[in-house]
Amino acid sequence: MGKKTFELSTEKKAPMVIELRRKGATYRQIAKWLNISVRDISKILKEHEIKGYAERIEERLAKLEEKIDGLAKIVRTGFASSGVTFICPFCGNLSKFVYDKSKKLCVCKNCGKTI
Repeated sequence: MGKKTFELSTEKKAPMVIELRRKGATYRQIAKWLNISVRDISKILKEHEIKGYAERIEERLAKLEEKIDGLAKIVRTGFASSGVTFICPFCGNLSKFVYDKSKKLCVCKNCGKTI
């Protein structure tokens, strides 16, 4: 009888490919050790790189959103305390910003809608 071998799928080899490459193995070495094509190694590493890039973008976006929220609060409270008048887009009247403590937002003094 012939010798039976167990072969992992390319998908299951992906973590090994990533780790071996991280440790400095060449594509050809990985291909030989894991019995996988250089083309598949390239695909795995490219997908891994894209996922990592997307995660870094998501982290940076979250940090930017926090900064924008903080700056928006500064602007709103600054306008509310400065007494600047404006035409409210909701009620169409000349109005001022007023800080509503319950909403923690600036609202139109006339209609009370959040600006």
